[in-house]
Amino acid sequence: MKCTADAIPEIATQTDRSLRVSPLLWLYLPIGAAILLLALAQLAPDFYRDWMVSERSVLESVHVLVPAAAFFIAGEEMSWGQHLLN
Repeated sequence: MKCTADAIPEIATQTDRSLRVSPLLWLYLPIGAAILLLALAQLAPDFYRDWMVSERSVLESVHVLVPAAAFFIAGEEMSWGQHLLN
């Protein structure tokens, strides 16, 4: 690729396209999960109560795991040792 002024908009356009998140993730996945939980509550109320609503349920576990994973990923992104321990 030539290093000219004409190449700069092309690079910016490629970067913008690669940063887009598929609607499958940000739109359809949450809607599908909500519909699945509502259907599960109606079709199998005992299972829903035991596995989704109680204190030791899947949903409660996710509330702990997601922030822990986000903290770990943020630490990796800032290179733990280079910025915190140096």
